[in-house]
Amino acid sequence: MKKLILTITLLLAVSMSCFSQTENKESLNTELSKIIVLSKEELPENMNKTEVVLFSFNILADGTINVLDMNYSSEIIKNAVMKKISQTVLKNATLSKKVHYFKVKFLKL
Repeated sequence: MKKLILTITLLLAVSMSCFSQTENKESLNTELSKIIVLSKEELPENMNKTEVVLFSFNILADGTINVLDMNYSSEIIKNAVMKKISQTVLKNATLSKKVHYFKVKFLKL
């Protein structure tokens, strides 16, 4: 029961924000929020109280995400986020010429 509660709180505690140079940042934020969801198995057992991944990216013409720079507090979480990003093809490829910033915060409750 304790593991179930911990798993649910970890999944619900994911706080995401997007900083973008475009007027479509809400749709991009929504789309990325649906993509970057980590399961309990993808999170480290010895996770800190707060883990953060911040990355800048642009969107290529085919809708794939090109990560330009990434800062993170945990290598394991960074790798899990990168795996999700690399498998992603965004529907709105018109955002390809802009640089976007996305911050993902994981809170251990």
